[in-house]
Amino acid sequence: MAKIDKSIEIDVSREQVFEALTDLDLLPIWSTITVETHGTPRKPIEQGDRFVQTLRVLGRNLESNWEVTQLERPQRVAYSSEAPGGGMLRMVQTVEQADEGSRVAVELDYELPGGLVGELFDSAYAERRNERELEHSLHNLKELVEARAAR
Repeated sequence: MAKIDKSIEIDVSREQVFEALTDLDLLPIWSTITVETHGTPRKPIEQGDRFVQTLRVLGRNLESNWEVTQLERPQRVAYSSEAPGGGMLRMVQTVEQADEGSRVAVELDYELPGGLVGELFDSAYAERRNERELEHSLHNLKELVEARAAR
């Protein structure tokens, strides 16, 4: 199992950040690995809500079923996911007040589906690539939320 922890400062209130972070319709806009979401729940999301996400991982599309496992507005949301072939992901996103706005931290614990890494890449490469994807996604979230707040 692999683990990634990343964070970023965003120059808007934590309420605005949390709203965008938990708007599943925005996910394909800022998350670099999200192709689309289906069956997204009502807004705002609630603990226990479920949805399907198509992810692009190591050059392949994977359908994964997600559940909102914890929700404490506007500071914390946790998700769990399983994908065909044994892949899993547990993600916790926290939003805290920071000097000039908010700090978003993401903790990922994951295991890629059986065969995906072995067929294409070694696991160290996959972990480095996934870390860069998360970092890029957080920068996209920052740009999106700050641009929306400037309107």
